[in-house]
Amino acid sequence: MAMPAELLLLLLPLVPVLLVLLKGKKEVERVKARFPPGPPGLPVIGNFHQLGKNPHHTLWELSKQYGPLMRLQLGRVPAVVVSSAQMAEEVLKTHDLKTCSRPSPTSWKRLTYDFKDVGFSPYSSTWRELRKIFVLNLVSTRKVEEFRYVREEEVERMINSISSQTSFLKPINLSKLLQALANDITCRLAFGKRFHGGGQGPQQENGSHRILKETQVLLVEFFVADYFPWAGWVDVLVGRRARLEKNFAELDAFYEEVIEEHAHPTRPLDDKHDFVDILLHLQKEDVHLTKDHIKGLLLVTDHYNY
Repeated sequence: MAMPAELLLLLLPLVPVLLVLLKGKKEVERVKARFPPGPPGLPVIGNFHQLGKNPHHTLWELSKQYGPLMRLQLGRVPAVVVSSAQMAEEVLKTHDLKTCSRPSPTSWKRLTYDFKDVGFSPYSSTWRELRKIFVLNLVSTRKVEEFRYVREEEVERMINSISSQTSFLKPINLSKLLQALANDITCRLAFGKRFHGGGQGPQQENGSHRILKETQVLLVEFFVADYFPWAGWVDVLVGRRARLEKNFAELDAFYEEVIEEHAHPTRPLDDKHDFVDILLHLQKEDVHLTKDHIKGLLLVTDHYNY
């Protein structure tokens, strides 16, 4: 009779552990019950291994099996994939306020000055105020018409460039020219001058273009910490974090130079204001619009054309 008593004493400390595990299992099952169906994943990585080289194809094939509203687990991040017009309307219109926020990836947080922008920030009262400033003062119908001369001048410049190359009887890369056109228009609207095309020295032109291009790449870069918070050291080990910090420092120095140039008292004034001029003017009227907010709004403008 002594042996069963000893076994009981050995097992007694395990009872609280078993209770915690059972409670945790029930909680996981309860949470899973709130999600739509989805493919089973592997421990730790979830469904990452199923995405493949063409995630859009993979997700479409999986949706045929699991339906237009499908759950995936990407590391520690749960995700819901919408693949029908009806479900998209439910998510983006009917339940807009519940789903309109955004995640907080490492690169977004750093490059937007801790989400002081309108393109990447989570939904909040601050975001609504910045969006109001952006829409009313930078991209309103009246402003679009005011900046019409910039678009016309840059289109004419591109046409002249094409015309000058026709005599060489060589193919013209229209994709490259149209990309340069979009970049030049954006830079003139935002900063008052182009950085991709002519008019600037090669070193300054290539440097600023390289910085903005690298920023665009980093905004969609895969950071391990975003999906596996406990493994953020991997980003440091492979140099990805240092690359982000380097680009942020270069981008910040670039914006500082542009803002200081526009704010300089000896700068000639005319009626052709760019985005920096407008935001600096608004800053004088609104104490809540800081220099970091201006930089964050400029980032949104640059990102969608680089």
